Amino acid sequence: KVLAVKMRAYMGDAIAQFCQSGKLIVGICNGFQALVQLGILPLGEVAKGDQDRTVTLAHNSGGKFMDRWVDLNVSGKSAYFAGLSQLSLPVRHGEGRLVLRDEASQSTRIKALAPLRYVSDINGSFDQIAALVSPSDKVLGLMPHPECYIRHSQKPDWTRHKSDKTLTESVPAGLQIFLNARSM
Repeated sequence: KVLAVKMRAYMGDAIAQFCQSGKLIVGICNGFQALVQLGILPLGEVAKGDQDRTVTLAHNSGGKFMDRWVDLNVSGKSAYFAGLSQLSLPVRHGEGRLVLRDEASQSTRIKALAPLRYVSDINGSFDQIAALVSPSDKVLGLMPHPECYIRHSQKPDWTRHKSDKTLTESVPAGLQIFLNARSM
């Protein structure tokens, strides 16, 4: 929240103009938290005030920082995840649980903007959501770290699969997300 307050104070107009330009914005982990606190997600534009924010990222339900690989399902139609249906990425956060301000009135809309979900409930996130996109699909925020899986050797069990040509010749999921963004 502190980062978002500073960003709004020092760069608020520039951020609002950038959002309106239609260029891509990707926020990973703390970046996702800042996008949510600014209201850019799920709105797609900087919120006028806290009353306009419909979601937040809160402490994990287990109350502990987690640093591990998790399995994820692609569950929406975001171009960022084109060609992916299931993937594994690392998470490293203590505050990654997506919470809705008003679950009764917002749940359907938020679910529609959630292209990525945890296979199992790792942190108590609403509907096991791991990522959100803006309605225009230009802004992506996610708690898992795709930048930490751009080479197969970054995955902890990679040595067990070194001889599997179908795996080693494929594009790692994290890299695929960035390649998809470049194509948008």
